[in-house]
Amino acid sequence: MNVIINFYTGNVIEKNGIRDITNKVIHRQYDTNLGDKLVTVSLNNNLETVAEIVENMGLSQRIKISFNQNDATTNISEVYYYTDEIENSKSCTELQDYIYLRDENAVYFTITKSGSYNFFIRDINHREYKAAQIQISLCNKPILLDEMIGIYWDEEGNEKVVENENNPLWYNYSSCLKFANAKTIDGNYWVWIPRFLYNITEDTTSIQYTIETTNKNTQNKTLTGYKLQESFKENDNLYGFWVSKFQANEDYNGNISSRPGQTLTIITMKDVDKKLKNYKLDVNLMSKQQRDAMILMANSENIDISNNLVHYAGGGVTKNDYILNTRYSSTGNVYGVYDLITSENELFSDSNVSDAGRYRLVLNK
Repeated sequence: MNVIINFYTGNVIEKNGIRDITNKVIHRQYDTNLGDKLVTVSLNNNLETVAEIVENMGLSQRIKISFNQNDATTNISEVYYYTDEIENSKSCTELQDYIYLRDENAVYFTITKSGSYNFFIRDINHREYKAAQIQISLCNKPILLDEMIGIYWDEEGNEKVVENENNPLWYNYSSCLKFANAKTIDGNYWVWIPRFLYNITEDTTSIQYTIETTNKNTQNKTLTGYKLQESFKENDNLYGFWVSKFQANEDYNGNISSRPGQTLTIITMKDVDKKLKNYKLDVNLMSKQQRDAMILMANSENIDISNNLVHYAGGGVTKNDYILNTRYSSTGNVYGVYDLITSENELFSDSNVSDAGRYRLVLNK
């Protein structure tokens, strides 16, 4: 490392520059010819760090850090993070799978703990970029069963098949309730509900996803006041469950169907039992505890599900109405469970055997 001392100003200048905090400038030696005046760069800038999730893997998420604009004149020197204002900044090189891609001028690494993270770039000129905050909420990864494919919707509302289960477009629990969705080969729709803890106070419902099948959150902590949601107590090995996206209806052949734009079927428990035996996949009726799980999740985001008693799955008569009728969804978007409130006489697995009403299915593991 070559060092230059400017005896006129008294500043010491290294190859990569040195910050002059008093005058809020950076002196750079390497782009100045001998005898010329030193180049100064203001420390005060509006440059911002960009942080984004590029791969959602359930119990971990792959993060990309880059500049907010194409800056061909500088490269990333290091990326730092802190989780609260009083914490000292830490180098992201400490994080899992850290890599700097020179061609992209971007840094990638993996986050394995939930929390609110603040990332900021320092470039090779010692300029510090405005921090970007990103919320990481990890959960148990969806488990696709036989004859099931993952699906998501693009910005135009077109249904897309998930070719790669690590595709971040499939689901994202970090900034919204974007649940994983899937379809079975019979055309029925399903939503993954990951294992979680919850806490209810007078004004607030809060949820925390668990680490695998434990009763600890994804930061491996036991939280005071939180308890495991009741539907997961029935099975200690339950990472999550698949619930039919729409209340079940009957197709023209009298088979069970969970599709949008169909009439919500009223049926007796006895007939339901018969139809479940004829169903190709291993399914059960949803329990009240499982329905409560979805209501708790909606409450945690202050989502008010529509209470209009619409008698069509997804709140509309056509198969695509549900894409616009997201007020009937438990997440307030197309990724939720529909028809939870619109049919108050929904049957549960523990309903009276003589009851007649509408019903919803859960896929067994």
